[in-house]
Amino acid sequence: MHIPTVISLLALTAPIFAGSAIIQNLCSDTIYSWSVASNVSAQHTITPYSSYSEPLHTDPISGGIALKVSLVEDGLVKNAPLVILAYAWNATAPSIYYDLSSVFGEPFKGKNLRVMTMSGGRSDCPTLEWIGGSKPDNAGTAACFKDTDLTLTVCY
Repeated sequence: MHIPTVISLLALTAPIFAGSAIIQNLCSDTIYSWSVASNVSAQHTITPYSSYSEPLHTDPISGGIALKVSLVEDGLVKNAPLVILAYAWNATAPSIYYDLSSVFGEPFKGKNLRVMTMSGGRSDCPTLEWIGGSKPDNAGTAACFKDTDLTLTVCY
C-alpha cells in the first residue's frame, strides 16, 4: 500500500469533532423546543433544571438550524412567543455563526438568557446575553472559529 493511500484511508476514518447545540433550562417552569430547518423536529419537553442537546449539524437545503424555544406546549404551532437560537455550522472549517432573536413577543421577559460556546472547558468565543429577557440594542450575529458546543441557558 502506498503512503498517500494510507493517509487517504486515515482521513476517511478519523473522527470529526461535532459539538452539540444545548438548551439548558434553569427556569422553574417547563419549556418546549423544536429544531427547525427544512424539516421540523418533534417537540422536546425540557423540565426545570434539565437540558436538551443535539449534535451540531447542517441542513442540506437551508444550511442553517433554528432551535425555537417557548414556555407554551405546542407553542410553535400556536404562534406563542419564541426565542430562537439560530446557527450555521461548518465542520470542515471549523466555524459556527450564531444569533439569538425572538418572535411574537418576549417569552422570557424578566429572566436572563445567555448563549455561549464551550470547548475543552473554556469559552473563547463571543457570548450573547439578554439581561431581563430582551434583546439588547447592540446584539448581532457572533462567530466562533473552532470546534465547540453551543449552549443557550434560560433563566440563569
